[in-house]
Amino acid sequence: MTKEEYQGKLSQLLKEMDELDVEYYDDDQFAFDGDCIMRLHDVADDALELAEKAKDVFDRD
Repeated sequence: MTKEEYQGKLSQLLKEMDELDVEYYDDDQFAFDGDCIMRLHDVADDALELAEKAKDVFDRD
């Protein structure tokens, strides 16, 4: 993974988080939303995967 690929993936994850924030706060934020929670779980999984791959990117410098 290159730094550019890392930055692109990080930008995508941040965009997904922003979209989830808007969706969550536009609705009743105290209501249980299983879909939102599952999407948040997916973003977290992707972030952890990116963090694991980033070790190789930044260890090369």
